[in-house]
Amino acid sequence: MTYGDTPSYDGATPEKPATAQYAYTFSGWTPEVTDAPDIEKDGDTFVYTAQYDSTVRSYTVTWVIDGAEETETYEYGKTPTHADPEKEATAQYTYTFKEWSPAIETVTGDATYTAVFDCTINTYTVLWLNEDGTELEKDEDVPYGETPSYDGADPEKPATAQYTYTFAGWDPEISAVTGDATYTAVFDATLNHYTVTWVIDGRMETEDYAYGETPWHENPTKAGALSVYYVFNGWTPAVESVTGDAVYTAVFERHVSPLFPDYAKLMAEKNLAPSGEPASNPPSSETPAKPVLPFTDVSPYSPFYDDIVYVYENDIMNGMSDTEFSENLPLTRGMIVTILWRVEGRPEVTYSGVFTDVPAGEWFTDGVEWAASHGIVLGYGNGKYGPTDPVTREQLAAILFRYANWKGFDTSVGEDTNILSYDDAFTWGDWAVPALQWACGTGVLEDVPAGMLRPTEPATRGEIAHAIRVFCEEVAK
Repeated sequence: MTYGDTPSYDGATPEKPATAQYAYTFSGWTPEVTDAPDIEKDGDTFVYTAQYDSTVRSYTVTWVIDGAEETETYEYGKTPTHADPEKEATAQYTYTFKEWSPAIETVTGDATYTAVFDCTINTYTVLWLNEDGTELEKDEDVPYGETPSYDGADPEKPATAQYTYTFAGWDPEISAVTGDATYTAVFDATLNHYTVTWVIDGRMETEDYAYGETPWHENPTKAGALSVYYVFNGWTPAVESVTGDAVYTAVFERHVSPLFPDYAKLMAEKNLAPSGEPASNPPSSETPAKPVLPFTDVSPYSPFYDDIVYVYENDIMNGMSDTEFSENLPLTRGMIVTILWRVEGRPEVTYSGVFTDVPAGEWFTDGVEWAASHGIVLGYGNGKYGPTDPVTREQLAAILFRYANWKGFDTSVGEDTNILSYDDAFTWGDWAVPALQWACGTGVLEDVPAGMLRPTEPATRGEIAHAIRVFCEEVAK
């Protein structure tokens, strides 16, 4: 190069390899290139050295969170930071951030950090309800995937008159837990059946009917005699569709047969015309007329006519209404003791609650309490008396037998009375034997029809009127 020339660099721009920390950019020469380099003599060499500016390098930091990536740029030597990430819970797990993998370090190059999460299995509440919405059981903290179980007794649904219910399972069907769940009890319904009892001339026939069915019985007959015959006149109460156990009693009209040789004599004695209507002429003074009853359903030829007159005139028994006595209907256990209480002159009674099914203030309460206080009635032995249950013939005998003993009347007649000859012997309860012997021996109970004592059948109002009259006139001497 000739002295005085300005040197020039004709090569490519000088480069300096980058380091992890810096990137270099050519910035010029040192010394600065001038028109007159400081050369002392011919042949000297003048050196220019390339100079570089340094820039701190930046790197990409990638954050991987539940499969998604986020990127940031950091300079060499800086420490990357990221807020604790979250991972959306699933039905099975809840996630909590634990750490980054690998552990975060100062930047020396591109880096990828992956979020690591701890997982906790979720728990749920299982609710068990009865069909009416009543909570039966509540199971909390049941883990996801576990099959719940009901630990209580089988749910129950109260029966109605129409149906009895049996537990059949749960709705929906029980399955592994995937969230809060509610199971409701499901029941099978069974149509209820009831007993219909037909009372025909003192005997009973029973049949089974489903709820809602209408009972039916062919028209019954009642045996008459040469002097009388009976005509069926319906059932009492009127037959209805079945809603529970029911008792229907056949009602018969009693007619005197004109073929009976003494028909005219009987009509005259009762002051009746041959048709059965009242005669126009008053009875002879030699033949006293029968007392007149207000009950249109009691024939003067009823076998219980005189008995009904007795209990009515002595204010011992009333009719079922002002015009009906209903001699063929059964009488309740509450009424029989009320009758005896009336015979005793309606003594004052202090309520004790001796029987759970005899509350204070009912029409039968005083009679039951009075009879129980004197040992005349004992109840069923389970704390109940059954005041609305029909009184059976053996129960009637037992009550009157205890009443006679309480009154101090002679009951020894029963000791020699043989009741084993009846066609229905041994159908009674052993407890009733002494009372039945006494009742048969005194005539309080009669075998109607002949040879049949019918101890377990309901006693009719006519039979009870007869028993009361015989007791008052024959036993209470």
